[in-house]
Amino acid sequence: MNLILCCGNAALLKRWVSSLQEGFATYQATTLQDLRILVGQQIIFDILLVHASHVDRDIVVYIRERKPGCKLFILADRPDEEEGIRYLRLGVVGYANSYMGAERLQEAVRAIVLHSHGRRHQVSASIGIALFPLHGEQPQQVLANADLAMYQAKAKGRGVWHLFSGNEQAREQVDSRVLWKQKIADALAENRFELHGQPILHIPTQRVTRMEVLLRMRETDGTLVYPDRFIPIAEHTGQIRAIDHWVLARAIALMHEQPELCLSVNLSAGALEDPSLLPDIEAQLRDQNIVAARVTFEITETVAINNLQDAIRLMHSIRQLGCRFALDDFGSGFASYAYLRQLPIDDVKIDGTFIRELAANREDQIFVKSITDIAHGMGKRVVAEFVENEEILRILGEIGVDYAQGYHIGRPAPLPAA
Repeated sequence: MNLILCCGNAALLKRWVSSLQEGFATYQATTLQDLRILVGQQIIFDILLVHASHVDRDIVVYIRERKPGCKLFILADRPDEEEGIRYLRLGVVGYANSYMGAERLQEAVRAIVLHSHGRRHQVSASIGIALFPLHGEQPQQVLANADLAMYQAKAKGRGVWHLFSGNEQAREQVDSRVLWKQKIADALAENRFELHGQPILHIPTQRVTRMEVLLRMRETDGTLVYPDRFIPIAEHTGQIRAIDHWVLARAIALMHEQPELCLSVNLSAGALEDPSLLPDIEAQLRDQNIVAARVTFEITETVAINNLQDAIRLMHSIRQLGCRFALDDFGSGFASYAYLRQLPIDDVKIDGTFIRELAANREDQIFVKSITDIAHGMGKRVVAEFVENEEILRILGEIGVDYAQGYHIGRPAPLPAA
């Protein structure tokens, strides 16, 4: 959420409305009921409802309608900068119909509770604030600076507000996020994401039975970008949901074209809170006539443990469709064994830190053997990643590990476009 204060120049406020680019819908001096109908999003209506009985003429609300997500801008007129800062911190009772400042708005937003499908959701808002004309004399500049402030607020922790600062180091970091946010949006719009596949070997038969899907992004100049550059930004901006669905659709379409192909698809942390993911999986499997068991979904141990109940629900739901589920990077947490029996998974993928030096490290061998025995005792299969030479593969076979993945088995390579 962005809050723009126009301090001391009300005439310019009107110019803002007419100079906004396409992609915003403007609602001014309307009733909240009309705004609720126009916006069509209950949560935005609730946020507005908590701080005013109607939208005043000095309050303009902009809704960025692009997906994913919905960006809310609130533009407020204040007589001067000092009054603007006072408004931010306290809200002025009796001024502008008791329209709340940022801190009171945060409190009100936190009080909103949404109920969906029997689940209770707490709402929070990260608010970025810019002052006009102090933080820019052109609308686009001030909107951009409010956006930067919003990312600085998120960096502090969700549910806080931040007044724009020209601090160069912080600005450089946030500028980079904004740049990558646009790159991700362009890549989605221009279909410049790619699926690469890395083979997974069934050790007892020495046959490749599955491929793990790995995501790449292609720059406009042809440069290949690895996910560590863009996934953290996508998770931060909410674009990760669109990416998850893009990967899902392409992977299942590819399996439709290659009936013998089985794929492992990685899910992000955002997938745990995406109500549209499960229906999409079900629809894609049905429409492409794919046997669900050909698809294994993966999520990292850290993500699963940090969102344990959501992870368990998602795993149960996906397995009920007939798909398999794998826990990636197992062993990276301090309480891995304690959670293993709670998570309804089919496969355990051992964290690569225990595999790289397996041939030379007796402790790693003991750990891998222990994981394998426990997983097998629970009816789960074991996959070892980062298998980079024949000696490691031989030891894994002796230990009883089921599958191997790594450069020795095969490097990631582009999968055919579906």
